[in-house]
Amino acid sequence: MAALLAALVFAAGASLFSFASAGAATLAGASNSGDEQTKPKGVATLVIIDDGVSVRRKGKDAFKPATDGQALRVGDTVKTDETGFAQINYTNEEDTFTRLDVNTEFTVVRISDEQGNRKVEGTLDTGRVWNRTTALTESESFSTEGAGATAAVGGSAYVAICLTANNCLYIAIVDGLTVTTVDGDVQLLNPLEQCDATEKSEEDSDLCAVPEAVALEVLLADEFIAKNFFLDALGGFPLPVLGIVTVENGQVTGFTPITTTPNASTPPASTAPVVEDPALDITENNSGYQGTGPSDHIETSDLYDVYFGLQGSDPNNVQFYWVFDTTPDVGTIYAPCDSSPDGDLCDLEGPSYVPVEIGVRYNSDTVFRFEPDLFTEGTDTFSFHAVNANGDISSPPTEATVTVHCVYSCGEEAVAAPNDEHQSAEPPPDKQASDKAPTQ
Repeated sequence: MAALLAALVFAAGASLFSFASAGAATLAGASNSGDEQTKPKGVATLVIIDDGVSVRRKGKDAFKPATDGQALRVGDTVKTDETGFAQINYTNEEDTFTRLDVNTEFTVVRISDEQGNRKVEGTLDTGRVWNRTTALTESESFSTEGAGATAAVGGSAYVAICLTANNCLYIAIVDGLTVTTVDGDVQLLNPLEQCDATEKSEEDSDLCAVPEAVALEVLLADEFIAKNFFLDALGGFPLPVLGIVTVENGQVTGFTPITTTPNASTPPASTAPVVEDPALDITENNSGYQGTGPSDHIETSDLYDVYFGLQGSDPNNVQFYWVFDTTPDVGTIYAPCDSSPDGDLCDLEGPSYVPVEIGVRYNSDTVFRFEPDLFTEGTDTFSFHAVNANGDISSPPTEATVTVHCVYSCGEEAVAAPNDEHQSAEPPPDKQASDKAPTQ
């Protein structure tokens, strides 16, 4: 049989391919069933790529040979033998799926909610799966569970490998991946990073201490992963890869990285988080000097605290953090004591809000609190930047202005205001602190 040679250039969001001789190829997600009818809610479709696939229905004990295009429902388990290769499509568009390697057992736990939103959940018992989903809305989700840990994405491709029921490895391929254990440990993976999970008991599972980078050449040396790169590229799915893959008789035989970008408009696989303009989001300000909403400054009196968030995003759709570079001299910026991944600053006997520290990371959704100094009149600035989950890629510094108006006599002849205390606004309901920061 004539050799089938294919050269693919993988780029984010595009795939270019050519065939040197005649041959057949099946695009990722393609089903031979020919069924174009609307898929009922809560039903997935099984695509058999290579024979050796069986299905055990929910509540049954025995596996039975599967058929191409077979409907799968919640609770069904798909198993491949030493030759099997299968794909589970969760949507009619075939843009959200799980591919099973040989000797793999995978159970469909959830497909959608009552409104038809994607709520895909699966459990990998043993074997390897390649998972792919397009960008998810706030009402959608996609996750895989194994070894007491759950890997979840917001639009990505990732690999889950469970050599045993108690040990699984998760590899982020496109965008970020959040791995969470049953006891609350969390690791954030950037593209081409991996982390393993080891289940100690039903209520205890350990994650890797630090995600480990995995070389592209190592990934593509694996036949299963290389085959999925090939199928996704044919299907036009984005891949964080720039290089040429050679395929002969359906097998990937080599990979050559490309050092120059063939399309100048192709974005890099990893970029810095972006700070919005304006960067502040005022959530509470009862001083009368400023309303709520987006702003580039804070304006208040010396008697009223202001609650605000910072606005930004990560182009790679992964976690990022805020870091303060400077703080204002006309007051103090506080943060919830549990809002930093760099350590829990909470003290049961102390305030729930603590002063921010220069260089410390704060969660991207943190609501900060500015407390002006009493008897102060003046304007100053503070600056901050956004940093990615690894802390190695940052946005340029952003500066914001703070203006404080003194209500009573100020300066050297300052007199005490009635009650001599700040009138602190309450934070939003989901961000309320148990007590306010101490006044100065």
